[in-house]
Amino acid sequence: MNLVQIEGKNKKLVSMRQIHGSIGVDSRYNDWAPRVIKKWEFVPEKDFYSNLSKNNPGRGRKQIDHFLGMECAIMVASSENTAKSREFAKAIGVKMAALTDGQMKSLSVSYALGGDKAKEDKIERLEEENRLLYKEVETAWRAYGRAKGH
Repeated sequence: MNLVQIEGKNKKLVSMRQIHGSIGVDSRYNDWAPRVIKKWEFVPEKDFYSNLSKNNPGRGRKQIDHFLGMECAIMVASSENTAKSREFAKAIGVKMAALTDGQMKSLSVSYALGGDKAKEDKIERLEEENRLLYKEVETAWRAYGRAKGH
């Protein structure tokens, strides 16, 4: 699946039409997409963006496509009841199992903050400050112990 950039949106997005075609959904896209959006309670301009194509080769009507952020795209692609969807879900599971504890924590924090990079950066700075303070306290405690003869 190709990542796309929609003008003015600073997110990596995936076309729902591509997901639909890639995972082998039997129903028509125009029936499937609204059903998925409703099922997952996706919020317009937050979880997905709609885009009307400039032209639809071979047809008179313009096509509408929906673009999902990565988290939503993974949820949709791995939750349909098709062989390719199940295959995708297993592949995601293997990738998740290979993450280190630090990567998993980072992913959890990122998810909890809704991808707010400024907040993620602040948390990283605070964690680094905590590590430094811990080292200072540890050093002071050792010095205190030596001064007391322990």
